[in-house]
Amino acid sequence: MENCESKILFPDREHVCSRLYELADEEYRIFHSRLCPGTEGILGVRTPVLRKYARELIGAYGPQAACNMYTLQFSADGRENQAAEYYYEEKLLTGLLLGLWKAPDPQALEQKLEQFLPLIDNWAVCDMTCSGLKYIGKHQEYFYPLLKSWLQNGETYTVRFGVVLLMDYYAEERYLSELLSLYEQIHHGDYYVKMAVAWAISMCYVKFPEKTRAFLEHNHLDTFTQNKAIQKIRESYRVSQEEKEELKKVNEELINMYWKVGELLSKEAEQASFGDAYIDGIANEIQQAFPGIKGFNRRGLYRMKKFYETYAGDEFVTTLLTQISWSNHLAIMSKAKTPEERHFYITLCIKESYSARELERQINSGYYERYMLSQDKLLPEPIQGLKDNPFLDSYIMEFIDLPKSYKEKDFRKALIQNMKDFILELG
Repeated sequence: MENCESKILFPDREHVCSRLYELADEEYRIFHSRLCPGTEGILGVRTPVLRKYARELIGAYGPQAACNMYTLQFSADGRENQAAEYYYEEKLLTGLLLGLWKAPDPQALEQKLEQFLPLIDNWAVCDMTCSGLKYIGKHQEYFYPLLKSWLQNGETYTVRFGVVLLMDYYAEERYLSELLSLYEQIHHGDYYVKMAVAWAISMCYVKFPEKTRAFLEHNHLDTFTQNKAIQKIRESYRVSQEEKEELKKVNEELINMYWKVGELLSKEAEQASFGDAYIDGIANEIQQAFPGIKGFNRRGLYRMKKFYETYAGDEFVTTLLTQISWSNHLAIMSKAKTPEERHFYITLCIKESYSARELERQINSGYYERYMLSQDKLLPEPIQGLKDNPFLDSYIMEFIDLPKSYKEKDFRKALIQNMKDFILELG
């Protein structure tokens, strides 16, 4: 058997970085930095170009040598803070090389992956590396225990790496029940872990709708992940309209339940001599009776009470409340200051199918205030006549980097260019 660590000539880092500088595109660097907020050291090499370079390295030095180029260096560096020492493209290049490498045996690839994991510090390197590791799909039994152990690791991108690999190579009927159970047991607060779990559940639904729907109706997922999973399923082109309507009912039942619980708590608080303090006792009793249940702790119960008290008697919205997610309701209740503003954002969420993250971005940007001013002041003069356009009316276009004064043709050109960049990034 070929020794994975045998000393074979491979290019040094200086040589590779020099080539990456040559391949970099400044406009793309700016664009991709927006897709990966908080990620440092992006040079701006497009992913298809990086894939081509990975193949060139393998052709010149052999697959084992190309993989050794960085994984041996990573292992020598140690774990702490080493991700910050390398460019984004170096990390992704190594992930691509690992996917192209025909490992002599599963143990050899496991060793390389363990050396590589500490370098993953963003979703793009994580997910694009996973998509290339077809070798894992051919050796499912060997890697399954390893991936499950990564789910309990605690490191954000190690957990996400495990989730995405399970989604890519284990979404089969024989693994389904355990996969859903594993996803349910992930207790990690990071946004990128929660989104990966929601994504994985949505893919289970695409392949096994009946069993996954039953899981969505009875589980211990946190509210954010549950809502995101349903949202992703409803956005999928691979799910029928009928199935999407069924999932909509799951959200409606959840919102109705929160409303009824909030109503009960509110009325009890009015009668209790000690006011809201009794909610703490109820929260403790629920946790004792149902260990691990999500959303019914002290904070969750207070939110339900506030939800009911915010909208009780408001005939305008009571018929609309079940049409948006609980995460969107929480964002509106915490940030909107007046009933009119709350009405505005509820209606906007229904009209535009906003995710909680997009809704928060719009609220934080002061979209309601800008909208109220826009009739005669806000929009640039060249597009005053377009202010009723639902697309232009609903988004802040800082993503496409237009000047303050622009024409519609400038807007369209910039939008098309950025869509082209985004599509190219996905390869």
